[in-house]
Amino acid sequence: MKTQKTVMSKIAQIKKEELSSEKVELALVDDIKGTIKQISQLEKIADEVIKAANNVNSALRKVVDDAKYYNKYKKVVFSDLRNASNELYKNIQKVEANAKELGISPNSIPEIDLANKVRDNANEYLSLLNRVNLEFDV
Repeated sequence: MKTQKTVMSKIAQIKKEELSSEKVELALVDDIKGTIKQISQLEKIADEVIKAANNVNSALRKVVDDAKYYNKYKKVVFSDLRNASNELYKNIQKVEANAKELGISPNSIPEIDLANKVRDNANEYLSLLNRVNLEFDV
């Protein structure tokens, strides 16, 4: 009987070890499931981070391109527009003087009115170009 108790005791002990081992294995499987869930959530966030980086890079490329365009053309267009406006003003003055010599009212010449409007508009653009500056250089 004593042998039987010893055998039963050893069997119970083996069963406890097996159950304990299975609990450890189940705990590891739960850990794996938890880590898989965590990685899935992190991948979703990583997707958003990548999209944000791509959006920022696209926006920065556009800003840099616009800044380069500004740097390349602002001085040239300002100078050319100012020169053309001054040339137009001189021509208006000449036409008005010639019209007066001929006894014609300068107001009766439709091109004079149009030229004055175009010149006023050009001067508005010159004023805007004077006020608009980049705060950084590219």
